[in-house]
Amino acid sequence: MATFTIGFLDEYRSLLEPGKRDEEALLRYQNPKADWPAYDNILLEVVTVWGAASSTLSSKQREDLQQLVDSFYHTLALRLSKDYEMVGTPSPGTVRIQAVITHGPSETATA
Repeated sequence: MATFTIGFLDEYRSLLEPGKRDEEALLRYQNPKADWPAYDNILLEVVTVWGAASSTLSSKQREDLQQLVDSFYHTLALRLSKDYEMVGTPSPGTVRIQAVITHGPSETATA
């Protein structure tokens, strides 16, 4: 499957590597020096959509896309909250997660 980076990942492009097929994202980065057991909190950012999708979708399609984005965020939060405390501000021991749904190679962000 082809992969591409968009504005969201530009500053990290050189750090990305292919993920394991059927197990990980197509492109991924994991800091080899990260002390994962030291993290017990997660700050989950709002899921965003990057790409040209919003400008070409009907209002019904945009509504469906927003439902998808909301559902994805809530599913992430629910599953992560089983093992981590979910927090709203950065602090020591907190991992910040930014999840993005991409649509094409455009660089326009919508939330």
